[in-house]
Amino acid sequence: MFQITCDGNVIYDPRDRELTVGSPQLALEVNTAGSASFLLYPDHPRAGSLRKLSSTIEITEGTNTLFRGRLIDDVKSFYNARMMTCEGALAYLNDSVIRPYRFPEDFQHDEDYIDAAENGNVIEFFLGWLIDQHNAQVGQDRQLHLGTVTMTDPNNYISRSSEGYTKTWDVLRDKLFDSSLGGYVYARYESNGTFIDYLSELTEQSVQDVVFGENLLDLEQAINATETYTVVLPLGAKDDDPDSETYEQRLTIAELPDGEITEDLIKDGDQIYSLSGVAAYGRICAPVDETTWDDVSIAINLRSKAAEWLANKAVKLQQTITVKAVDLYFTGEAQEIFLPYTLINVGSTPHSVSDTFALTKITYDIANPANSDLTLGATKRTLTDANVDRQRNTDELIQSTYADIRGNARAINSLAQQVTDQSTSILQSAEQIILSALINYVEKGQFGDGTVPAETLAQYQETISSALSILSDRIEMNFSTVSNSISATDGRVTRNYNELVRYIRFENGNIILGMQGNPMTLHLSRDRVSFLQDNLEVAYFSNQKLFVTSGEFLNSLQLGVFGFVPAQATGALSFKKVK
Repeated sequence: MFQITCDGNVIYDPRDRELTVGSPQLALEVNTAGSASFLLYPDHPRAGSLRKLSSTIEITEGTNTLFRGRLIDDVKSFYNARMMTCEGALAYLNDSVIRPYRFPEDFQHDEDYIDAAENGNVIEFFLGWLIDQHNAQVGQDRQLHLGTVTMTDPNNYISRSSEGYTKTWDVLRDKLFDSSLGGYVYARYESNGTFIDYLSELTEQSVQDVVFGENLLDLEQAINATETYTVVLPLGAKDDDPDSETYEQRLTIAELPDGEITEDLIKDGDQIYSLSGVAAYGRICAPVDETTWDDVSIAINLRSKAAEWLANKAVKLQQTITVKAVDLYFTGEAQEIFLPYTLINVGSTPHSVSDTFALTKITYDIANPANSDLTLGATKRTLTDANVDRQRNTDELIQSTYADIRGNARAINSLAQQVTDQSTSILQSAEQIILSALINYVEKGQFGDGTVPAETLAQYQETISSALSILSDRIEMNFSTVSNSISATDGRVTRNYNELVRYIRFENGNIILGMQGNPMTLHLSRDRVSFLQDNLEVAYFSNQKLFVTSGEFLNSLQLGVFGFVPAQATGALSFKKVK
């Protein structure tokens, strides 16, 4: 269950009608601060407590803190509802400035730097120094902490400098993860503060998989060759001449002997080329701004770095896979939600995909979690474009797979099975008592006796549940229906997921009827029956009268024995006695 808090006070809780917001969204992505947005209604009990830049907004799901940040935008609509936009804690680094520096020259006598250089973690030292500079310039509530750092440099030496005054976030971005180092930077939210992690690879494994025919809704593969190169001309640090400004006066590998570096990589003059890459794509030289390493001052180290870059990145095609999937946590079939910055196993036989991908981007639809979007494997490299051919033939593969199934189905008599599970439970805590009842229907069919077309395969599951929640100030009944079906017709596999939650609340002497996700609610109080849309009253009955904000009559309007009567021939409207 998602919750949104402001300075420790809950502003969104789906269990409390008063603590609701409209269209809550949370977008998280590696190497960005992340963002959140929601619509705050004018009658919200804490509408006046949110303050731009100073309030701290947190979004949690269970025990997981997914977001911590501040309010940066507040846009009020015609009806006084306010669209609130928040930025994540990494954006605090825009509040501080890094003064001109030279790294590592300015730190040669720093004992901590000397220790870091001896232990192979100069990148961790540099990131920690940036965070210390930031913390010295901001208040306690905007300070950050150095987290886990697994990014390293093979030479344990990086050269970074700036002659201007630059925002801390710009330095972190340009000098670390957006440089040749790469890697993943993100904020980790703990109870004792916000930590910045910098990882060379994501390692945490998700408890959920994405599987074709189970929770995979869409999969798109793209192969891009615009950044594929087969030849590299590596350049290192400038020479000792202070007037040196041209690439010819930089370190090269020309002085090293020519010949094989590996079975595929050949050193020739001041260049390295790939035998397999040249054979497949021809000679394509990488731009020198991508193959210049200012921090490398030894030729053999420059050759090693260039060879690694060519073999592992440049000569391969760039593959992007975007996946949309149902989060099975919200259907009760998984123990934990999809968490950002984790690894997820993806399996889809028709798409020839069976691999583990990094969850680099996720957008949570907080009010309707089944609509959340995932982006996996934002940058993978492949040696050939065979995956492109497989993607083009996806429909043919699906047809072929289910042609075999249909052939086997013809030899089987018609079989249908329905399984029904029922359960009831009572849960009591210090705050509430919950009584629930559950019934599951599962139907599976395989048809091959000729009475039903063998081309149709279906699997259907429906869960119906009801719950009575008793709290000190209200009683609430929820009726939930979740239907889930997978079908294969004419070789195409589709999965439909639908959740319907209706509720009745007895609160402060009032009766409230509604449906989750529907802006319309009905309120029955002692002296009126009200119709609300987005928590705003649009019509009500009271004292034998109907009051409506705005109305439209489709056919006719009669007042006692008089009425407004449209003329069918001319379209004119007249007011006359009708009885």
